[in-house]
Amino acid sequence: MRDDHASVSPWTRSSRCGANGTCVEVARSGHREIGVRDSGADTVSAVPVLRFDLAAWRVFSGRVKAGAYDL
Repeated sequence: MRDDHASVSPWTRSSRCGANGTCVEVARSGHREIGVRDSGADTVSAVPVLRFDLAAWRVFSGRVKAGAYDL
């Protein structure tokens, strides 16, 4: 995933966003990579993007859905 955010599909905001807009967003880049970023930053272009290959993203998102990371 390129740092300029131009090569990704549209970013999708989490359905669990807080009232103050603090959220994460995800987008697919090509067929093998998922990007995750913080949507609460003032300048989107300056926001770092975490990159996951598709297999790692599926494992991570499955664990999230199963409640493995609930606090």
